[in-house]
Amino acid sequence: MALSEVVPGDPRAPGEAIIIAAGLGERMLPLTLDTPKWMCGGIATYQLSWLNRHGVNRFVVILNARYRSAGLKNVQVPPYTELKLLYEEEPSGDEGALKKAIDFVRGEEFYAVYCDIITDFDLKKLTSSPSMVVAKPTAPWGVLYGNKLLEKPKLDIWVNAGIFRFSKSLKSRLRDRGVLAEGALREMVEKGEIRIVEHHGFWMNVETIKDLKQVEDMLCSSL
Repeated sequence: MALSEVVPGDPRAPGEAIIIAAGLGERMLPLTLDTPKWMCGGIATYQLSWLNRHGVNRFVVILNARYRSAGLKNVQVPPYTELKLLYEEEPSGDEGALKKAIDFVRGEEFYAVYCDIITDFDLKKLTSSPSMVVAKPTAPWGVLYGNKLLEKPKLDIWVNAGIFRFSKSLKSRLRDRGVLAEGALREMVEKGEIRIVEHHGFWMNVETIKDLKQVEDMLCSSL
């Protein structure tokens, strides 16, 4: 997962991405008292570089207003790109945050990414809107399969990987408050209105300080 490799892309692919980072990161306290989860441990720098390698040169990041004074703490923004920070005064869930951020997208289509994922997913595989990536998670504990105990295996289930390609028309379906997976996204999945793309490579959701340490070690070894 080298940070510098450029991925040849489709000229029709979105050049903008929304990073949904409006939560308070309560499972990563005390680190998140004054620093957004997205800006901890190199997550932001990795995500921006990964998106930029796939042709994204404009980023819209929505954060909780608690972090207004943090600025861009410990974040390396790729050269020749634009990054806009938005702030929510009151939490509205990922669905409400996405709805607010769409107003600041200039093009017709965009990627949307949760702020706490590290992955090597190839965005070229999202060839149309709407699309959603699913991945198989790694268990955080040992799992018993019959008479075998496996330490932190990859589970044989598909989960929402937090990577999407949408068009701005999505806004009319979004609620002002709520969880995306319980609202518009669930509706699109149940009606077969969204393309599902399976990812079989690396994917990690950073939930705890222990996860963050793993990410820091991994990113340091890849540089």
